[in-house]
Amino acid sequence: MYSKDLELNSYINCLWNYFKSYYHSINKNVTNQEKKWLLILERSKLKLNKEEIILLIKDPNNIFKITKYTDCSLNQIQILKLRYFIVIYWLNYLVIVVNSKDSNHLFSFNNFLLKNWYESIDMLISIFESRNEVLLLERDNIYDNLKELERLKLKCPHLDNIHEKRLESQLKALRHILNLECCDELRKLSNLLKELKLNNYENIGLINENKDSLKRNFKDFLELFEHLSEELLSKNINIHVNIFNIHQNKFDNLVKSHLNLKNELLKYKNEIYNPLILTWLTIDNIKILELKINLKNVNIGKCLIGQVDKLCHLIYKIIDRFNSTVYLTDNYNNFSKIQKEVLDTVNKLKKIKITNYDIINKLEKTHNYSDLKELDLEFYYQFLTHINTIINSVISEREININSKTYLSNDNFVDKKKFNVLIKTLNNEYVTKKEFNLKIKKIEDRVTNIEDNKPTYILGTMVISLISLFIWKKILRFKTEKKK
Repeated sequence: MYSKDLELNSYINCLWNYFKSYYHSINKNVTNQEKKWLLILERSKLKLNKEEIILLIKDPNNIFKITKYTDCSLNQIQILKLRYFIVIYWLNYLVIVVNSKDSNHLFSFNNFLLKNWYESIDMLISIFESRNEVLLLERDNIYDNLKELERLKLKCPHLDNIHEKRLESQLKALRHILNLECCDELRKLSNLLKELKLNNYENIGLINENKDSLKRNFKDFLELFEHLSEELLSKNINIHVNIFNIHQNKFDNLVKSHLNLKNELLKYKNEIYNPLILTWLTIDNIKILELKINLKNVNIGKCLIGQVDKLCHLIYKIIDRFNSTVYLTDNYNNFSKIQKEVLDTVNKLKKIKITNYDIINKLEKTHNYSDLKELDLEFYYQFLTHINTIINSVISEREININSKTYLSNDNFVDKKKFNVLIKTLNNEYVTKKEFNLKIKKIEDRVTNIEDNKPTYILGTMVISLISLFIWKKILRFKTEKKK
């Protein structure tokens, strides 16, 4: 026998009995009990597989599409409705437990944490690039300038030792700083976190974390059910005219006999004779209409329906909040994929951070402070420290706190509009390859005119002062002067 051959009350009562059996065995610590119950439901005469469970959870009115509606009293309908919504809650819980055990939930988060994480990352990227904007935008030009420096070094190989080491230090330091790149991975991490928030994956994490509280609700729902069912049974209303039992050929006679209810009767005629499109609300309204036809107290009926609906709405609100259907869609597979990508990106950031720490440490050990003071290594240390903060916060699932003021020496870097104007001004002042070549030619002309017996120290001083310092001041050093 298939479910479509079952009457509504038989179907719901069968599910109710299954649920009661499950409830009585909750504390027996049966292994994989929920998975076994899903299998029982699928193999039973109900033929209730996961697809049909999803159908019922998405819209509780779908029960009328898979069962035959047989009419019963208003009070009995309310008891069936209560049982049905509690049973849907149970089915939802079964799917949650089974799928959460099978899922790879990698870390927990909520929308507040996600927003805090990606906003902190975006701020860090903005700060880093505000101090290195021109370096990043004009990378090719900078590399060309490096080549020119190296070419000049080949043309003037006889620098004194001091300036030879200093020029070499600046060449190496510039290359290392250009390699201090964490922004790409940071930006990727930020985009992944935004995607998690955009698709509202927060619910998946909440569902996994609240399985125990969902189970505790069974007891409360059963107690409320017992209380309401006692009241429904004690206030049973007997009627003589049952709208659903009137043959379609006789419906017009019913309308003529109750002209004051004509509009209401005609409104529900299609649902009465086409039960596949019935809803719980429609049945309740028809039952109230029946009370009017039978001259019964409508207020009592409305009161009973209202009490039952309050509990049903509460139950379905919880179902909707912790909806198991997320596990049975491509959306959940994508969620797991994004989570894995987040952790992979975090691991890449760890490696980049370690590499960059090594670069800076090597610079400090290899070169003199006077060679490196223009590089502002403290800024890079601070940047890498905050990358470490981001890594630890995501892994430990806690809020990120970064004080941007530790980076900023001027308000121009805070205001994006002012910053853009500043960058434009810097670009206008930028050292182009043409300017660089002109400067080199001037130096070469001067070098040619220097007498051969002049000390190499003088030549070295000219190279460093006219080329090296020219590059450092106009390309690398963008700190604005503090207001006096």
